[in-house]
Amino acid sequence: MQSVKSIWLGALFLAAVVIFIYASSLSTGFFADDYNFLEPVARLDAPAYLAHYFDPRVQEMWYRPLQGLQILIEWQLFGAEARGYH
Repeated sequence: MQSVKSIWLGALFLAAVVIFIYASSLSTGFFADDYNFLEPVARLDAPAYLAHYFDPRVQEMWYRPLQGLQILIEWQLFGAEARGYH
């Protein structure tokens, strides 16, 4: 059985690796298809956006209403600041 100390050291090491890998994403802006997801949420008010995203007839590529809901929440929290999405 592992000791509590070794579990904490492993968790700390894993956290350090994750921070190292993802640190560069904090200085990166939006990229490529990010704008396709942000354009409707920036253009429409919340009720119109939800009606747009939950209606499968208007979806061009796929029907993912929970992803649309997530983008709406992130837009309300972070606006056009890419750091918040990363």
